Amino acid sequence: MAGENENRVTTAAGVEIPASAQATCTELVALLREACADLPMETEPGDFLVALDRNAEGGPSA
Repeated sequence: MAGENENRVTTAAGVEIPASAQATCTELVALLREACADLPMETEPGDFLVALDRNAEGGPSA
């Protein structure tokens, strides 16, 4: 476990994550941007979650 703290990076949002997760996070952000590109910047968090649910595989609207 000692080496785990040494292999961490800080995201642009200031969240510390394992370095091995950085590529996965980058990929997820790209997918989210693509899936929610039609949402305006002023979208409320609840509306964002509804949009994610709408786009989720097997979600209520699927």
